[in-house]
Amino acid sequence: MGFHKHTFPIRLIDKAEKPIKIVEGWANEDYTIGFHKVFTKRKSWQQWAATDLYTGTCITIQKTRTECLKWIEEHQDVINNAMEQPWYLQRVFEYKQLLEKEMEEL
Repeated sequence: MGFHKHTFPIRLIDKAEKPIKIVEGWANEDYTIGFHKVFTKRKSWQQWAATDLYTGTCITIQKTRTECLKWIEEHQDVINNAMEQPWYLQRVFEYKQLLEKEMEEL
């Protein structure tokens, strides 16, 4: 699997001032998962987050982008099961609405 440079929106917690943040990172081959760096309070220490690009929500945070991908591969059954649940479709719909609202405000 290869990675492609990609800029994408992620979803922040509902109580955040702005619910959407644009990040620069990488995407997987089919552009369904985005990977971007996450900095802790000590800016010198970073991790990588893997984000579901359909919902904008974080899947996992690991030390490296490759470790994120490995975690996703190891938990693919759980992820696929979650994506078949009604609440997942609701999250996709909510995310789409948030993105449309953000576009209107630009």
